Amino acid sequence: MASVPPSPELCLKARAGVVSSVCFASPQLLATSHHGVATKGSEGGVVALWTLPTGRLLTKAQLSAGAIYASATGECVLSQDRNGTVQLWDIRGASIVESARLETQCNTMCRFAMLLPNADLTSQDLMVAMPATRFGGGVDSGESSEVEVWDFRSRDVAFSTNNGGDESRHGMCMHLSYKELPATGRRIIVRGCEDGSVGVWDCTAARWIANTKLHQDAVLSVAMIAGGQRGLSCSADKTVVAWALDLSREGSEVCQPKTTIEIGQRGVGEVALRPDQKLFAVASWDHRVRVYNLKTLKPLALLKYHTNSVNAVAFSSDNGTLASGSADESVAIWRCYPAREKKVQLDEDL
Repeated sequence: MASVPPSPELCLKARAGVVSSVCFASPQLLATSHHGVATKGSEGGVVALWTLPTGRLLTKAQLSAGAIYASATGECVLSQDRNGTVQLWDIRGASIVESARLETQCNTMCRFAMLLPNADLTSQDLMVAMPATRFGGGVDSGESSEVEVWDFRSRDVAFSTNNGGDESRHGMCMHLSYKELPATGRRIIVRGCEDGSVGVWDCTAARWIANTKLHQDAVLSVAMIAGGQRGLSCSADKTVVAWALDLSREGSEVCQPKTTIEIGQRGVGEVALRPDQKLFAVASWDHRVRVYNLKTLKPLALLKYHTNSVNAVAFSSDNGTLASGSADESVAIWRCYPAREKKVQLDEDL
């Protein structure tokens, strides 16, 4: 395992509760989401915006319920709270201003997937995939493994994956990811489910083309590798599974497990790919962040700072920075194998 700095370059604390997600709006702007106590006896959530490399807290926006997830692109941030509200925030200087919202009534811990028909996140064409609230367990039950795609323009469901089949056997959706495959133009939604399965919905064919059990416990995060032929998933069962996706096949042959990595003594909260597709990081419940070579799946770094479960990891778009967020209420900023520095260049054949 390669030598790494013993401590992060920055340690950030918003004093807003447990960190549920971290994401980069740009290499110089980091957004974090938190769930904790907003007022005495009332659980609330916060989205915080930080400037890097100074680590200065620019602003915090209060949510009505605990924050589950935040995602950022360009000059905007999307937040999701436990009441199913998805808010679009415009970054304006040192503040963030709400510009649109969806009331999905999706009361689960599943993280949404962002669909971007246009590159501009401020466009009203933005859509998000959420667990369905009107199938399976009924409205607001959060028990369905079906998916609804919500449109910010209409403030309603654009389409759903419910085509009359019985998907309830997979339990709740735990994580959703969206991918447009460049080679074919096909669009897919990938879900991780409570029963340990990974499902693939073909948006063109309007059907589930794969439901493969890859884990022994709930799938908490899925990530698609560029090109769409491979993916990674992680679970509460302490594993990360690398799998292959072949859309030319049918049924169980569409998604095939290739390699299973055992992670520590506890579960894994999130897996994140570096944009250059050379590394990936996992957020571990044993308080550590692990970094792997994507091609060889060999461990490269074990990062120790947090004193509680690590819930979230994310890389910056310039491949130079890794952020981790924890239940200890802190965010750590790491410089781990920056791609532009030759002295830590990885295998040349990657």
